[in-house]
Amino acid sequence: MSTGTYPLVDDFFRRESASVIAVLTRAFGFANVDLAEDAVQEAMVQALQSWRQGRVPDQPAAWLHRVAKNRMITALRRDGRSFELAHEAELTAAEDTGPEPDEIEDSLLGMIFACCH
Repeated sequence: MSTGTYPLVDDFFRRESASVIAVLTRAFGFANVDLAEDAVQEAMVQALQSWRQGRVPDQPAAWLHRVAKNRMITALRRDGRSFELAHEAELTAAEDTGPEPDEIEDSLLGMIFACCH
């Protein structure tokens, strides 16, 4: 990546991280928000490593959502927490191409209310 690309990447990650965390928290529960944040950070690191080599997917936001969700499932299994949630999410991940725009807005709004509460 050229030096001029970093502000674009930084802006993309800044915008997308909140929506991915909100969607994961909505799917896996507010009690797992710490795992959601970790999953998103790990997905972003993986994106930087992969995309730096010119392998940017056609839909970067959907890619980030999918990778973070997979990392979340892995973390839940590893910790032995909420196996049912991980199993249910794994079943829906097969047909999932990413969250719908209204789902992101609803999830972000839900996170705002949860944080304010």
